[in-house]
Amino acid sequence: MMATKSPLADALLALPVEAEDLATHGPYSQEVHSRMTTEISRLELRLEKLKRMANAILPMHTLPVETLVDVFRFATSSMAQISTAPWISQTMGVCRYWRDILSQTPLFWTTVDLSWNVHFLRLCLARSANANLKLNLLHNHIRHNMPSGHTSILQFTLAYLSVAPLLAQYRSQVSDLVIRTSRPGLTPDSISAPYAEVLKHIISEYYPVLTTMSVGAHFSGLALSVNDTAPNLRRIEYSGLALYIAHLPWSRLTSISLCDVTFVDHQGSRAPALADLLDVLELCTSLEELKLYKWEPSPWSERVVDPGTTVSLPHMQSLRMSGGAPDLSAITHHLSLPPSARLALQAHSVDECHSVLRSVLPSNPESIACIREMRHVLLWSTSTRFVAYADIDRTQFWDSRSWRAVDFNPPWFVEQLPLIPQLYMSCRMMPVHQHADTYHHGFQTVIGELSDGFFDASSVRTLVFYGPMAIVNPRDWMQLLAAYPNIECLEVLSDRTGNDMCDFIFTLAPTPAGVPCPQLRELFVQCDPSADFADGSMMLDCLLSTLQERDEGGTRLKTLGLNLVVRPDIDAENDPILARWVEDATGTTSHQLPDEHDAIQRGLQSLVDSFTVHISRAQRVVVDSDDEQD
Repeated sequence: MMATKSPLADALLALPVEAEDLATHGPYSQEVHSRMTTEISRLELRLEKLKRMANAILPMHTLPVETLVDVFRFATSSMAQISTAPWISQTMGVCRYWRDILSQTPLFWTTVDLSWNVHFLRLCLARSANANLKLNLLHNHIRHNMPSGHTSILQFTLAYLSVAPLLAQYRSQVSDLVIRTSRPGLTPDSISAPYAEVLKHIISEYYPVLTTMSVGAHFSGLALSVNDTAPNLRRIEYSGLALYIAHLPWSRLTSISLCDVTFVDHQGSRAPALADLLDVLELCTSLEELKLYKWEPSPWSERVVDPGTTVSLPHMQSLRMSGGAPDLSAITHHLSLPPSARLALQAHSVDECHSVLRSVLPSNPESIACIREMRHVLLWSTSTRFVAYADIDRTQFWDSRSWRAVDFNPPWFVEQLPLIPQLYMSCRMMPVHQHADTYHHGFQTVIGELSDGFFDASSVRTLVFYGPMAIVNPRDWMQLLAAYPNIECLEVLSDRTGNDMCDFIFTLAPTPAGVPCPQLRELFVQCDPSADFADGSMMLDCLLSTLQERDEGGTRLKTLGLNLVVRPDIDAENDPILARWVEDATGTTSHQLPDEHDAIQRGLQSLVDSFTVHISRAQRVVVDSDDEQD
C-alpha cells in the first residue's frame, strides 16, 4: 500500500527550512513552528502590499485630487443643515488615498457639532486649519438617558460649558452659527434659566467674521440683542424669539428670516405689531431677501400706521411671507419693491369671496411694480385652495408646460417651490357662510378681478386657467378676453366637476366689434368629452366653426392642443361612441380623434399649423392638504 503524505509534511516542504534543521530539531520542534509563524506573517504582509498596489491602480484611485474633492463636496452638499463629519469619517475608511485627501482638506471639517465629545471636536477643529467654521448647537442632538426635558436642558448647558474653552481659540474663524432647540414653550424657571443664559452667552460673544446666524430658541423668556459683537453679520434666521429693535444691525443685513417672533421696543413692549415691523424694515437699507412666517400681529397694538406710509426696499430680490390674508395684504400695501423682486405669499385663509387676489396682494399693485407687469400667468383653483403663479420672463416652467399632466398639482406652500416665480400666491378658500359654494364663488371672483384689470392689459401674453369652467358664463369670458387683447397663448383646463367649454370657445369667435385676442397663436383646451352628450361632438363642432371664422378674419392659430380626459367612472358598455373614446384613452399623445370625428379632424388640421390630441381615461389628482407649513 502506498504511504500518504500528511498535511504537515506538505506544509514543511513549502517552508524555507533546511534538511539538516529538520534532522536536528525534528518536524515538531518549537523552532520549526516559530519559522512557520514568521513565514505566515511575511506572506500576510506581502498579500496586504499586493492588495494596496492593486487598489492603487483602480480608476477611482487615479482621479486627480481636485476631482475627488469636487465629488466629495457634491456628496455633502445636501447635508447643509447637519454635520458632514459622520459621513466623512465613514468615507475615510474606504482606502488610504481617500483618507489622506479627506483628512488633509480643511473644507470637510468646517461644520462641527458642539454636542460631540471634546476629543473628536478638537480633532475636527484642528483639521479645519484656518478655514471658516460653521458651529451647530442643536438641542435635539444632545444625548441623554432620561426622557425629562429638564434633564436634556441641563445636558445642553453642560455640553456647551465643556467645550467653551476650546471654542475660544477658534471664535475668530466662525462664519456661521446655528442654535436650535426642540423644546418649544420653555419658560425661565430654576432649571431652564441656565439654558437661556448659555444662549445669551453664545450669541453675545465677539465673532469678527460671522456672516450668518440662525437661532431657533422657542424660548418665551429670551430676548436677543446683537449689534457690535458681529460686525460682519449679513444674514439672520430667528424663530421663537423676542428681538430688540435698537440692538440689531438691521442696516447691514442682506437676508432676514423671521418666524413667530416679537419685537422689543424702547418701552419693553413685546407685541408683534405692524408698526414695529415697518420700523424694522425702514432700517433695512441693504435688504435683498425677507422671509416672514407665522406673522400674526397683535390686534391690541396701540400704534396705528398711517395709510400713506411706504417703506422702500430698493435692493429686494425675494420676499416670502405666510400668515393671515389681511395681515399679508397690510404689509405689502406699505412696501415699495423694484420690478425685479420675487414675491411669494401664503395666506392661511381667504374669508371673503368677493375678493381673492386683492385680499392677499396689495390693493395698490403699483407700489410693487412686478405685479402689474406680469406677462405669463397661471391661476389654479381646487375645492379648497387657490394658487396664482406668474412671471415677467418666460422661464423653464412655462416652456415645460408641466401643468398639462393629468396628475399635476402646483406647490401649495412657499417652501415647496423649487424656483420662486416673480409672483406666487397660495390661499385656502373659506366659505363666507356655512352653505356657501366657495369653490365656484371664489373662481368666479378671480375671473372678475382679472377682468377689472388686476394685471396690466398690455403686458399679459400667457393665461392658463384650471378650475370649474362650467360656471363661467359667456359674458364673463368676453369681459376677460377684452381686458387682455395681447394674449398670445391661452390654456383652459376644466376640472373634474364636468364642463361646458362651448361658452368659452364661442367667445373666441369674431364679433362686429372685432376679433377677441387678435394676437392669439396658441390655444390649449382640456375637457371631458363624455360630459358633452357622451361624444364631445358639440364642443368639437363649436371649436371647428370658431377657428374657421378666425381664419377668415386673418387671425389664424399656429398651435391647437386638445387634452380630452374621459372620467374613469364612465360606463361605456351601452354606448358605442363613448366606448370608442374610452378605447382610445391610452394616455399617449397622438394626432387623431376617434374615427367618428374624422371630418372634424381634417377640418381642424387645415386651420392650424400644428394640431395635437391627448386622450386619456384618468382623473386629475387634486391634493388639498390642511397642513400648514412654517
